[in-house]
Order: sequence, then C-alpha cells, then structure tokens
Amino acid sequence: MAEEFIPQYGLAGRIKTAVGDMWAEGLFPPADTHFYSAIYHDWPPEKCRFLTRKSFDSLPSGGRIILHEMLFHDDKTGPFPVAAFNITMLLWVTGQQYSGRELAEMLAEAGFRDIKVTPTFGYWSIVTGVKP
Repeated sequence: MAEEFIPQYGLAGRIKTAVGDMWAEGLFPPADTHFYSAIYHDWPPEKCRFLTRKSFDSLPSGGRIILHEMLFHDDKTGPFPVAAFNITMLLWVTGQQYSGRELAEMLAEAGFRDIKVTPTFGYWSIVTGVKP
C-alpha cells in the first residue's frame, strides 16, 4: 500500500520500500528508519524482541525505529477499547496489546536510546528510539 501513497505526496525520492521476510536471519536492507505499524501486537514478546534486535543491528548510527500501536496504560488497566482488541489478539494470533513501557523496554534492551512514547490519534501512539 505504501507504494500507492508515496508518489501521491511527492516523496518518491525520499522513501523506499523493500519486500522481504522479516523473520529471515540476517540484516534488513539499508535504511535510516524502520517503521512498524500494527505489527508488534500480532506477535509474542520474544518475536517482537527479535524484530527489535534485527532493526537495531540493521540500522546505522542515528537510525530510528518507529512502532505504531494501540497501547495499554502502563499499569495495563485500560483503556477499554485496547483491552477489547487484546481479546482478539489472544483468540486469533499469538500476540497481545502492549503498553508504552513494555515496548520502550524492548527498544532499550536492544540498545536504542532517546526512547519516547507519543500519543498520536485516538488510542494510537508511536514509540520511537534512536540507535547511538
């Protein structure tokens, strides 16, 4: 889908996409940013840690990771729509909804720094980190 939107916004010279198997061993293609939108909630923590580490190892110094997800409160008491969606994750895939704290800890464990959790729209947020 990204390939459809990139030229519409005049970004063809700035954004590239790559097709591949994110679970394959080895590095991702060269890039300065890795953007995961609604990916982490599909997978258990160990798979998310694999992706986080693979991104860290693949990015250059100063490279950024961006996780776009609906987040639980850090104490996992809500919000209710995120908890309700979490039931879907538990029934249909092996994943779960995470809190900003949980995702930030995954990024820190992999070596990312300057980690931020930023609300975006509705129940969605982004969690970002920079490779030193």
